[in-house]
Amino acid sequence: MKVLNYNAGNNYPNLLVFKGRAALRAIDEKLQSIKDLATWEREREKLQAAYRAAYPGFMFKKRGPVQSQMVSKYDFKHYRIENHIFESYPGWFVNATVYLPKKKGRYPGVVCPTGHSSKKFPNYTSSAQLIARSGYIAVSFDPPGMQGEHQGRNDHFEDGVRSYLSGFWSQTFFVIDAIRCLDYLETRDDVIQECGFSMTGISGGGTTTFHANILDKRLACIAPVCCISDEEGLTLDDRYTFCCEGKGFGNWTNGIRYSTMLALSAPVPMLLCAGKMDEVFDYKLAEKTMDITKKIYSLYGSEEANIYIDSKSGHEYTPAMVNKVLKFFDIHQKGIDRSDEYYNYSINDVEFPEPEKLMCNAAETASM
Repeated sequence: MKVLNYNAGNNYPNLLVFKGRAALRAIDEKLQSIKDLATWEREREKLQAAYRAAYPGFMFKKRGPVQSQMVSKYDFKHYRIENHIFESYPGWFVNATVYLPKKKGRYPGVVCPTGHSSKKFPNYTSSAQLIARSGYIAVSFDPPGMQGEHQGRNDHFEDGVRSYLSGFWSQTFFVIDAIRCLDYLETRDDVIQECGFSMTGISGGGTTTFHANILDKRLACIAPVCCISDEEGLTLDDRYTFCCEGKGFGNWTNGIRYSTMLALSAPVPMLLCAGKMDEVFDYKLAEKTMDITKKIYSLYGSEEANIYIDSKSGHEYTPAMVNKVLKFFDIHQKGIDRSDEYYNYSINDVEFPEPEKLMCNAAETASM
């Protein structure tokens, strides 16, 4: 009698992997099969409903006006900053650093979500200040549980899992902060409202960018940076657990993956940036995902879904990327189409503010 080499302990993970592969394959096949706008609009309505279902209901209730408090302000050689603190909902604080052009005036508004790190680090201060220097008012803020001010058990891995149990998808805390930053920009007299807002962030901040765009109609354009990964390879081959805020309950079963979320951004103009030497995300996967996205945009008669690959960049928001994003924002927010040569920032143009000057002293309470 032949004895099979069988490990019953693999049954459950193997079942999950099997179902996961089938769900991801079905999502892409469905998107690829859509040939006309009417079909997509019907599918879009179902996908948006499934996507929104992962959030708690308070996300979609009418919000009151932002009541912000300025904590401090500083002048630098080429730009200014103001530190503001306000609640995104009761008990949860946004510690916003507002980057402003050196010359006072009225400018378009940009929200710059931070990735899984802190707004005080160079990867975030460099992009936000260069955007401000180019005639925008940019708001940067820390996500929950990172290396900034929200500490003390506000951990997005541990509390992200507990959030599922209480019906609060942890992405709620990332996205509501970004949306409330848009609300905050609406309170400023020096922000031009008529041109809409833009959003750009790297890594987790890039994820927040396209999530927020699905939920909020005020964005005139978006530029997610270094944020598209290999869902199948990472989760099903390597069996690595995603950051909890990246995946809502039942997302794959209900047709939601990266390609879907970028497609749901249509027809809002999008410039996706990636680094060719990114040690976290393979740029080829971003290109593949963007190919699917472009097909959905084309149904609207739009070619405004594009990707820029920085051949010299790793997992970072480089000045070369900022140059491309600024040209993109200038077109869609200012109505100005300049030559590429106009945008020539390099790392030598970046100032590095002391981290202490970016602090808002947010309460260290466990709100998640």
